[in-house]
Amino acid sequence: MTRQCLRSRMILGLAVVLSGCTTVHLPLCPSLAHVSGPGGPSGDVGFFVRRNADGRGVRIVELSEFDAEFSGMVWNVRWLKRNYVTMLCAFDPVKVHDYTAAYTSCMDRAPQWVALVLAGRAKDLLKDPYDYAGNCVAPYLH
Repeated sequence: MTRQCLRSRMILGLAVVLSGCTTVHLPLCPSLAHVSGPGGPSGDVGFFVRRNADGRGVRIVELSEFDAEFSGMVWNVRWLKRNYVTMLCAFDPVKVHDYTAAYTSCMDRAPQWVALVLAGRAKDLLKDPYDYAGNCVAPYLH
């Protein structure tokens, strides 16, 4: 590796450390997101996820209907990641027929979905053992 290339990498690494920014990929739950907020559908990013990310200056880039990239200051992204399962599974209970089953099913399984996406295995979300499709792809609307 040339000295100039090594120097460029060190400068880039230092810039990242000094800026305190980070990025993380996390799953989305479109079915619950569409019934998560007041009023009409909220889109594929849930109302509470978007509100908290916006409030903390975390930028969301939807990579697909099933996962997104979250970027921002390290401490804000860490907070979002730590509380993400609760926000992912949040919805307006008036809009969901069996809201108890929907909430408990999501809260039980969402940590696995997050772990899969963090491990770079988002493609495995739709495999049966994770029941992601039954929770996040099938509609919950009345």
